[in-house]
Amino acid sequence: MLAFFDFPGLGLEPVPEGLGGVQHVAISVTDEAFERAKRALDTARVPYLGPDRGIEESIYFKDPDGIQVELIRQPLFEVPESAPEHQ
Repeated sequence: MLAFFDFPGLGLEPVPEGLGGVQHVAISVTDEAFERAKRALDTARVPYLGPDRGIEESIYFKDPDGIQVELIRQPLFEVPESAPEHQ
């Protein structure tokens, strides 16, 4: 099951209601789950990117429907140390 949530207080602009698609889904995982996922992707020969996109905590791959999935090894609501500083 997948649920979508609003996070009040993040300073995001409102988005108009409408039909659309999913750009990507990010899932927070532990360090151990992150390493297991990388090994499983390698074993299954599923191509993935990362951690090489400027944020060392993430890997990106496509699900069978072509939606990009991001696994990020950081606790929810915490900005990773490798993220650019916010102005």
